[in-house]
Amino acid sequence: MPRKVAIECMKVVLLGKLGFSVKFSVHRDVLIEKSSFFSEKISEQSDLYCLQISDCEDVDC
Repeated sequence: MPRKVAIECMKVVLLGKLGFSVKFSVHRDVLIEKSSFFSEKISEQSDLYCLQISDCEDVDC
């Protein structure tokens, strides 16, 4: 059964080149304020609630 996610939160999925994946929920304002990378990705789609980044080199479980 899927967990309920607050409206302000978004799900982030990082997929590593070696098959690892990291999934987490985070407040969208934190991503925008603390990361220019995520701020740019989020600004491309204002209604974005899930962000998936593929081929990450530094994903570690």
